[in-house]
Amino acid sequence: MRHRQSSLVYVIVDVAQRRGQTALRLPGYRRAPMVYADLPPDDRGRLWIEPLHVWLGVQNQHVVCYDTTGVSIGDHPDLQAAPATAEQRIAALETKLRRLRGELP
Repeated sequence: MRHRQSSLVYVIVDVAQRRGQTALRLPGYRRAPMVYADLPPDDRGRLWIEPLHVWLGVQNQHVVCYDTTGVSIGDHPDLQAAPATAEQRIAALETKLRRLRGELP
């Protein structure tokens, strides 16, 4: 008999309306031997997603991924712009270094 692999973690993005306010909630579950057990949030309300090594949380009514140090990973447009931003910063630092070395006026 072939065993079908199932997911180790489930997270639901629950949108709740209360008193005219929208609130996001992230109930999470992890696979246990016989059932799925609650995945408890940390003291900041974030869930540790072990297979991905990321924290998942809510900030300003958006779901946000955080790295292992707690720094926001950013969304797709941020990640696409990161290389160009880094190259601009490197070019500015190289120019500053040349000036400090006296290579530029």
